[in-house]
Amino acid sequence: MGKKLAVELQSQGVEIVVIDQDSDAINEASQAGLGWVSGDAREEETLSEVGVSNVSTLVSTFPNDVEFVFITLAARDLNKKIRIIARVELESTEKNCCKPRLIRLSCRPSSVHDRGSV
Repeated sequence: MGKKLAVELQSQGVEIVVIDQDSDAINEASQAGLGWVSGDAREEETLSEVGVSNVSTLVSTFPNDVEFVFITLAARDLNKKIRIIARVELESTEKNCCKPRLIRLSCRPSSVHDRGSV
């Protein structure tokens, strides 16, 4: 999901930086002409390195809701106005994160909900 999304956004002129610890994913990003950082997206240090404090949008395609929550909290700590687009598995994760407005748009494999701007 992440690779397809990154390529699609890049084709529309959106500047993309891929954060991954997997060397194969980094190689694919590099070959596709995407910016990349080898690191753990759950860590504020890595998010700071890519400049999350200055970006408008962060996309998280982690297949694990716990990972998504860590990334969301770290990103929100660095940038209160960031728009977060995320893939979540469980409806309960979506509801719990949307209540305090941690995310603005979420995607579960079976549905897409646009929460609009905060």
